[in-house]
Amino acid sequence: DEAVDVIVVGSGAAGLAAAVSAAQNGVQVLLLEKMPDIGGDTLISGGFYGAVDPVRQGAQGIDDSEELFFEQTFRNGDEKADPRLVRVLVKEAGRSLAWLESLGMKFQPTVIEIYGAHWPRCHKPILPAGSGYIQTLSAAAIQKGVDIRTAVKVTRLELEKGRVIGVCAEVDEKICFYRARKGVV
Repeated sequence: DEAVDVIVVGSGAAGLAAAVSAAQNGVQVLLLEKMPDIGGDTLISGGFYGAVDPVRQGAQGIDDSEELFFEQTFRNGDEKADPRLVRVLVKEAGRSLAWLESLGMKFQPTVIEIYGAHWPRCHKPILPAGSGYIQTLSAAAIQKGVDIRTAVKVTRLELEKGRVIGVCAEVDEKICFYRARKGVV
């Protein structure tokens, strides 16, 4: 049994990004991955990243806005999503793109329109599929001191008085408890 500040479950792009962000904010992070290698489904994804990008789009003569991105995203989802969450996605996409690039993620200099996106705002990574995200984010996680453990299958969240306080996981056919002092992602 161990205790850390933050536990992150899964080592795809979302899990690695959460781990890096938490570590950048000065907390001790433990990332648990059930598979023997990191990367998750991100490694088999197309890797395209949608965001309004005035610099790249402007250089290509593409007129875009967060409002248009919101309208298209909300409408293409049959208006079933929570509009507040779609607005967060749209508003934070550009900032997240800049954050990824600050960590070393490389994208092609032009944006494209991919099937289903309905507008040229997709950033294509230099490296194939999602490998660039995993390479960039795992390097940043290691540099920030994130403890990454593979072959650790989280089996349940542990609750105390209705609050998540940690996780139980299978490790080498044993059940281990990991306590999170500040949170589980």
